[in-house]
Amino acid sequence: MARKPRVRLRSPARTKLSVVLRKWVFSRLKSLRVEKSQEKAPKRRAVPKPQVKKGLNVNLNIKIPGLSGRVKPKVLMVFTRQLATLVDAGLPLLRGLRVLEKQERSSALKSILRELALAIEGGSTFSEALAQHPKVFNRLFVNMVKAGELGGVLEVALRRLAEFSEKRRNQRQSQSRDVLSGCRDHCRGKGYSSCC
Repeated sequence: MARKPRVRLRSPARTKLSVVLRKWVFSRLKSLRVEKSQEKAPKRRAVPKPQVKKGLNVNLNIKIPGLSGRVKPKVLMVFTRQLATLVDAGLPLLRGLRVLEKQERSSALKSILRELALAIEGGSTFSEALAQHPKVFNRLFVNMVKAGELGGVLEVALRRLAEFSEKRRNQRQSQSRDVLSGCRDHCRGKGYSSCC
């Protein structure tokens, strides 16, 4: 004879009891786990952690002979254009230098701007202050600024310097691009595949 399958009917009271029992068992297991984890961890004295501010900027100025005082031509071009705009807007030269010093990211140019402002405060002209930094400001730059100071058109002289340096930069980029493309064409003509 074949066995009949056993059918279990659940009453609502029995279902409710099983749910309550299950909740109690799980809560008890949870509390036991918490107690065990607290027993395992040895009690330590609270040592205060050193307070570190997020976003703390530490500026380390390391000067390497031969590399310090270098300013990229693009940075100098942007500085010249910004100074021309500020002077053209009617802002005094010294105040414009201070504003640009605060905004400058390049540490080399920032220190040079600080020295320029101090020299101008000391009584020297802008062109004389620029002449004290021949590695950054060439003779053309200094003489153009001097002519602008004497003629009373410093903003025009600064704007022309910025335009000149921008054109020079574009010419150098196009020349280097032309040289590389010429080299590549020469190598391909000779049959070299791995050249350029």
